[in-house]
Amino acid sequence: MPLLKPAIESLLDDAKTSIDDRLRSLKRVPFRLRLKRLERAPRTPWRPRQIPTRILPIALVLIAVAAWIYYRVQAGQIEAARIPGDAQAELEVTKMRLDAIRSTLTVAAGLGGAAALVLGFRKQQHEEFHTTQQRIMDLRVHAVEQLTSENATVRKNGLLTLERLGEQHEELRSSVLDEICTYLRQPFDPDDHPGSTDPEREVRRKAQEILQRKLKRTLGPREYWSHDRLDLSGAHLERVDFGDCHLVAANFFSAVFAGDASFIESSFNGYTTFLATKFEGSAEFNHSTFLSGADFKFAEFGDIAFFSRAGFGSAAEFQHAIFRSPVDFEQTSFLSEFNAHGTRFNADTGFEHALFRERAAFHEVVFSGTAAFEFTKFRGDARFDATVFERRATILSSTFEKDAHFQGTDFRGPTTFWGSTFNGDANFEGTALHEPDIFDLVSFWRPLNPSQLPTGWNLEKLPSPSRYRYLVREPEPAAGPVPAADQPEPVATRERG
Repeated sequence: MPLLKPAIESLLDDAKTSIDDRLRSLKRVPFRLRLKRLERAPRTPWRPRQIPTRILPIALVLIAVAAWIYYRVQAGQIEAARIPGDAQAELEVTKMRLDAIRSTLTVAAGLGGAAALVLGFRKQQHEEFHTTQQRIMDLRVHAVEQLTSENATVRKNGLLTLERLGEQHEELRSSVLDEICTYLRQPFDPDDHPGSTDPEREVRRKAQEILQRKLKRTLGPREYWSHDRLDLSGAHLERVDFGDCHLVAANFFSAVFAGDASFIESSFNGYTTFLATKFEGSAEFNHSTFLSGADFKFAEFGDIAFFSRAGFGSAAEFQHAIFRSPVDFEQTSFLSEFNAHGTRFNADTGFEHALFRERAAFHEVVFSGTAAFEFTKFRGDARFDATVFERRATILSSTFEKDAHFQGTDFRGPTTFWGSTFNGDANFEGTALHEPDIFDLVSFWRPLNPSQLPTGWNLEKLPSPSRYRYLVREPEPAAGPVPAADQPEPVATRERG
């Protein structure tokens, strides 16, 4: 019994840790809240139906049948009141028959008049509908023509006209958004429009302001502008605030964000692309949710970038992106594959408490600043092949549940894996380490082969009742200088032009 107690306590601790991690991951992934009621198709506008041609003869036949039935009922009543042999009674019967005929004709005329009234009313509805549609079309064409005017005031009035059309006609909202995005995609050179009070800058700010107001999730299903795409590829945007917005199939390919860009607590549905996008100011994606794929390949972040507590429901692609300032991925959840192949982090980078549910690819990445992977969870394979850590790397108390690849990784600054756990295979073949004691209290569930260890490092088993624990210690220094031929070659890095 005394021997079983440490093992039972260790299993209970592991179970508690797993439950806490599960609860924490559920709390930080606010997926699909209030989105189904926003993603509804716009109401189909009422329009009068066409009356089939066959309705007219059918109506005439029905009127004739109704008149005949009415007359037959009256004639039956008259015959029942007839007295045979009475001349005076015969005269009254004849008068009653004439009255029945007149009343029958009156009823038939009344039915025909009612039918004509219905037809006239439907004709008026058709005329009013087509008049309204023609007026809407004229207003839309006029607003689009205003957007091409050389006068900035006229262009702004065109935007206001489009906004009114979208507010009054729900079915036109997606088209109005397309027109506004088309205007923002027009070529714009900031050097040709200096100063914040430049007329063209004011018009473009108005267009951005309409988008930002009409795409808020807090508006509700009636006020929120439903759409199936938002194409701002190549657009020049200044001080954008899409915070708390819901964007569908957003396309920011090659767009330029001059000034700060805020997407705090925004949700993206459909494939979202920031391919080759340039963020000249800060980029804030805190608490944002990407329900489908997110493409940040070749994106350039000039100022600080925030992705803390964001959620990626599908593939997150950051290949060859450049982060020139600090970037924060704290408590970010990647529920599908994460790919940062060839990315450059030129300043401090933080992935503290991040969750990678599937494959995480950091191969051939350059971390020029401090790289923090503290309490990070790698549920799938983690690849750091040929990655360069030029300064401090803290992989502290992180968990690698599957294979971890560090072949050819170059740790040039202080490094620590203190308290981390490797549940799958770990491969450090060809890894360059320059600081001692970086593997203190690291847990390996699978023993490492000598070929998987960094050159010159050994393993030493520590006693434990429930798992393999190894302490990697630095070998004794060599007696003489190390020949140049035996020194590890530095990993070649190249910055994308």
